[in-house]
Amino acid sequence: MFEKGDVEKLFYREKYYKFFIRKIFDIYNFLFAHSYKSNNLKSILALCSREIDYYKGKGTDIRYYGYIDNNVVRSSFNSFARKGLSIKKPGYTSGTTGSPSKYLWDFRSMAAEQYFQNKYFGWSKKYKVVFRGEKLFEPDEMPEKIYKTVPFIKEMYISSFHINDNTLKNLVEKLKTIPDKCLWAYPSTAFILAEYCIRTGEKLEFDVVATSSETLLDNQVEVIEKAFNCRIKDWYGHAERAAALIRCEHGHYHEVENYSHVEYIERGDNTCEITGTTLHNRIMPLIRYMTNDMVEISPGKCPCGHQSTNILKIHGRRSSYIDLPNKRIPECLFGCLIKKTRNVFQFQVVQTKQKEIIYKIVKGEGFNQEDEKLLLNTIYGTLPREFCTVKYVDSIERDKSGKFRYVINENAG
Repeated sequence: MFEKGDVEKLFYREKYYKFFIRKIFDIYNFLFAHSYKSNNLKSILALCSREIDYYKGKGTDIRYYGYIDNNVVRSSFNSFARKGLSIKKPGYTSGTTGSPSKYLWDFRSMAAEQYFQNKYFGWSKKYKVVFRGEKLFEPDEMPEKIYKTVPFIKEMYISSFHINDNTLKNLVEKLKTIPDKCLWAYPSTAFILAEYCIRTGEKLEFDVVATSSETLLDNQVEVIEKAFNCRIKDWYGHAERAAALIRCEHGHYHEVENYSHVEYIERGDNTCEITGTTLHNRIMPLIRYMTNDMVEISPGKCPCGHQSTNILKIHGRRSSYIDLPNKRIPECLFGCLIKKTRNVFQFQVVQTKQKEIIYKIVKGEGFNQEDEKLLLNTIYGTLPREFCTVKYVDSIERDKSGKFRYVINENAG
């Protein structure tokens, strides 16, 4: 049980500690960034074959390594961890598909993550506005000011659990006073702030809008870029550090060069599962780790000129699908459908049984009968009317990490 003020004390203590660690990473990356290019696939396989119990004796040919997944790692955790290294940090998945899973990172892995993100986002000298899953207040607080600034560090943290028009108004007024700023957010929280600015006529600009951790939908991109007058940069990654993808100016995704070794397993319906091999984590390297995340790949080259795989869409996890008797609809396509409607603020699609789907809708300002008719026609043009229930709600809950899930398939195996 928290004492009054404990959350605030812990918050500032954690932020100053993380700032100190990031500065150490910056020094390391300044001195040794060139070494990220030398961590090739064969060297990590040699390490695994020599020192990781699970992979002992498999050699340096990746074809001799079988595919693994989260369940394999959890059931044989100690066999994946390298013995004898004391500098390590546990990392956890967000647990959106069950209980969180634990992984170990070494110093180099954490520094590499910061290096590659700084390189892509270009935010090193910006004032960083963080609008993600931060716990900023006591459980029973209802603050008018939903942000906290960290003195001397040039950072602001915003609670995604206390959003309404009044708190957003106070937030926007504060943000207007801050120059040279970037927004680091979930797509859903960036969208909420952008939608508020457009709806109320507020002018708010960022130099960079950086998102990750949720599927970025087409309608969100349109609203966010219009509101903040800048291009959105989206990072696909995960706690396992087995793969990372970045969004280019054409809206396609590409592998982060020298981050990891990525393979794609065909899963049908023109989709592939991302499978990654760690290159920079020597305390718990994962080889051919199946992420459970699905992508759609184009055989052609991307107009941006990037030479890696040209990924048209990230469809999300296999559980982020709605399964119908003769087809499967991925999360991102529901975002495309919402673009065809009017005055819909938020949505969530929940499949509870094979033929039972609930479509939760938060109405936008001015939602009327014509909007409802368009919405229903759009929904029933994709989901069979007899399977689907439309439910209007005041709000849709986030998960414990502050993320927003657009599609939940409770029936997924």
